Amino acid sequence: FYAETFNLTIGGTTYDFNSLNATSTCSVGEKGQTYLQLKLDDKLGEFQTFQHYFKQINLSECNQKSYKMRSLVLAALCISLAFGQSTGVIAIYTPTGEGCSVMFYAETFNLTIGGTTYDFNSLNATSTCSVGEKGQTYLQLKLDDKLGDDYTDATLFFSFSKTNTGYWNSQEVMFNYTAANDSEINAVASFQEVSLISEWFSFACSIRTAVSLSDDVSLLLDYYQIQAYNIQNTTFSDSFQCVAILSKGAWMGIFSTLFLIVMLFFSIMMLVNIQTPDRFETSKSKCLIIPHEH
Repeated sequence: FYAETFNLTIGGTTYDFNSLNATSTCSVGEKGQTYLQLKLDDKLGEFQTFQHYFKQINLSECNQKSYKMRSLVLAALCISLAFGQSTGVIAIYTPTGEGCSVMFYAETFNLTIGGTTYDFNSLNATSTCSVGEKGQTYLQLKLDDKLGDDYTDATLFFSFSKTNTGYWNSQEVMFNYTAANDSEINAVASFQEVSLISEWFSFACSIRTAVSLSDDVSLLLDYYQIQAYNIQNTTFSDSFQCVAILSKGAWMGIFSTLFLIVMLFFSIMMLVNIQTPDRFETSKSKCLIIPHEH
């Protein structure tokens, strides 16, 4: 965290936070939030201690919380930092199982069922992974919460496969749930966003991806990252981006510039190769006779 101007106003007095003695620490919360804590060693007027938290939380929660000043302890200032979304919780799923380990992260992870959209990250989900009979790796996200009044036992599956040459792909996304009439419904759709990625790389995408599993169920992902193989130290490996290094606009600019350069080169060459007349007519010389063909 860096700020050239970092002022804190409390009780009508403004302090330059950068000039104060502060101890900075960071920690990770239960739901994967990252906290930056700046604890002041100096005394702010009548207030003995001050702890400054930056936390990604819901703005409505921030407004609902009441912060009161007391003579010795100040609990104040709640700021929402948005990474892609201004509200909501971002979860990182890191399930492990026998012979498998998967990491999945999505800033936008919306599930629409029966016309109602749910933020999957804000729901309580248990993540596990398993290996299928044909060697596929499955990421299973089982919801502990009930979706409305009609849907229970909801589970979302992602399946991945690996080739013998050391590349992996995504295959399908499945959603199983129990409807109000106790009927079990399975919705399946192709999910082939990941194609031939080295098993030592993760896949990251900043393009909104919509997957329609059925007429009633759809999934929306945005700013997400997946790795299904060779996870080390519970961190993503270097990522392969779904967005090309050069966009279509960049390619258009490059080709237009090359075309103009080629045209300029030929124009200069034509000007250089222009030959001036080497014979001139004067009053003392004979007239130039230019034969004409009739």
